[in-house]
Amino acid sequence: MAGKEQDQKQKSKIRLKATGDEDAKARATAKRLAELEAEVKSEGAGRVTNSDISVKPAALQSETPSLVVDSAVNRQTADTIFSTHGNSKKLALFWGVLIASLILSKIPGAELFFTPLNQFATLVHEFGHAIVCVLTGGHVNGMTIVADGAGHGGLTMSQGGIQFFTIQAGYLGTAVFGSLLVYLSQFHKLSKGILIGIGSIIGFASICFIAPTLFSASMVQAFFSLLWAVAMAAATIYAGLKLKDSNANLVVLFLAIYTAMDSLRAISIVLSAAMFGSTIWSDATVMEQMFVLPAVFWSFLWATLSVVLLGTTVWFTYGLGGIKPKQIKSTSSVITKRKK
Repeated sequence: MAGKEQDQKQKSKIRLKATGDEDAKARATAKRLAELEAEVKSEGAGRVTNSDISVKPAALQSETPSLVVDSAVNRQTADTIFSTHGNSKKLALFWGVLIASLILSKIPGAELFFTPLNQFATLVHEFGHAIVCVLTGGHVNGMTIVADGAGHGGLTMSQGGIQFFTIQAGYLGTAVFGSLLVYLSQFHKLSKGILIGIGSIIGFASICFIAPTLFSASMVQAFFSLLWAVAMAAATIYAGLKLKDSNANLVVLFLAIYTAMDSLRAISIVLSAAMFGSTIWSDATVMEQMFVLPAVFWSFLWATLSVVLLGTTVWFTYGLGGIKPKQIKSTSSVITKRKK
């Protein structure tokens, strides 16, 4: 009997020791969670309340630290990507670049400085025609982005597709692209990636659309067009790789404003020519020939749509309404939590 009692006492001691070990592990886990909570709060990446910890089953508590850390890292990543300047700085950058563009364009000899930007805007215009043509089931036979001496600043040679949309995609496509860059320019941490993306798209599209023109009657224009396209692709990719975020952001904003304003400038020239009966070949005159309505109608329509689009973009971008950067960041955090 004495031996049995001794065995029972020994087993009780073992159980108490095991229980003590479990309690120690639980206390260590709770202590670690408290430390993680303090770190997350100090970094402003979110908060984990004690109530959240207490309701978790013991089996899941061992996985909680990694979940908290991963969630905090993902929120920090989203905050970094979609971080923006304050409204005052964003507005100062926007108006500063806009005024600088207007002043520089009036300086004698400044056309040499703006030549690459003009070629960039022409490239966007012609790409607009080509992309919409392909999207509506057509085929692009070739493209140029230099003047041919016959009144064409650039040409997109295509067949098929829906011409009603393809023809209008030049001026309107430039306005859409410029407005998109204006909106994206507020996320200064994205600027380097945006420049690399633009350069990559230019390079790929040049091979698809401009290169085939080398074997046509417009081979001279195609050769210089390809040189310009390759140079622009290389320059934007290099800028994206080498510039700091702040400088890359200025380049993106400059491209955005100049492209959007160039669309309005080109449309105003076409509209003036249509109103005063000047003979100028443009997308508006092509629309007049194909769809009856006069060129002045199409020019006025494109000008109105471009102004509304650009104005709406500026209104959204600088926090005056619509989706704001903070909402984007909070939405990304919610998505991250749901995935976990």
